[in-house]
Amino acid sequence: MISMCGDHFTGKLVESQFQGIWNLLRCWSRMFASFDPQRSGFITCLDFRILIEQIGDF
Repeated sequence: MISMCGDHFTGKLVESQFQGIWNLLRCWSRMFASFDPQRSGFITCLDFRILIEQIGDF
């Protein structure tokens, strides 16, 4: 993920790139939590499919 988001694929990030990745991960985590109301750490295959579709809308 870092090598994809860094400049020139060097594996290095500037602070703004790090913040962008961090915000994206937080968003994904919140989306996962919305499918896991019992906080079990698990979601169904169907929920995972819906989650991936929603992530693709970003």
